[in-house]
Amino acid sequence: MLEYFDLRDLEDIITSKLLWSEFQEKFYSKEALVQKFNQLSELRNTIRHSRSVDEIVSKEGEAAIIWFNKVLNIKKEVS
Repeated sequence: MLEYFDLRDLEDIITSKLLWSEFQEKFYSKEALVQKFNQLSELRNTIRHSRSVDEIVSKEGEAAIIWFNKVLNIKKEVS
């Protein structure tokens, strides 16, 4: 069912008053999580709407992806 959620839907669920306590240990800070969602969303929206991705948006988006991978303990496969 999560396949149909967009980034903002996921952010709203995770940061909701009702559910934040379930996610707080994993994400530590609600403010940091919101910032990373903002960075990732900016990159996603720029690409999705066929706009030029400037270096700052690119680097901040990449940093958000790295942060989510680290926090969620996602290991990149080495080919």
